[in-house]
Amino acid sequence: MYNKLIYIILLVLLNWACKKPNDFLAETTIPTGAGYYPISNNTLLDTAKIVGTNTNRVFGTGSTNRTYAAGSGFVTELQYFSLSPVQEIQVYDSISLPTAAKRARTLVKTIPYLKSYSFISKQDTTLVGYTVPVGTAAGTTMVVDFVIVNVNTLFVNRRISFKTK
Repeated sequence: MYNKLIYIILLVLLNWACKKPNDFLAETTIPTGAGYYPISNNTLLDTAKIVGTNTNRVFGTGSTNRTYAAGSGFVTELQYFSLSPVQEIQVYDSISLPTAAKRARTLVKTIPYLKSYSFISKQDTTLVGYTVPVGTAAGTTMVVDFVIVNVNTLFVNRRISFKTK
């Protein structure tokens, strides 16, 4: 009986000793010959709170989805990290068309990279504002792309959509 117990404990210890620890960077970054792609996957929210609550609106989620009048805007937070240096964030907008039609993307602004490490999220955090173009018809579905670009031109694209009112 005593030998069986020692044998079981030895097997458990050997099994535990052979397991590799999780390596977050190795599991989430994609190496290329030119460097690494940036990583960004936080939920994009309008930083303004829903009236009467302490809740932010998530883009594209049913009844909590925001609508914006032409000339109005919002601010959202991008959280990201990259093993290769980040160069800039590009913001594009376009009008959503049927899938058969090609959308024309317009570069709205380019934000140069500034170190903005957050000790809370443990990654860079940038607040990015967007204003709906004046003259956009009510009921138009707008698509906004936030593109985080590295110095090696590798990028990650974050996309939101909303309707105008």
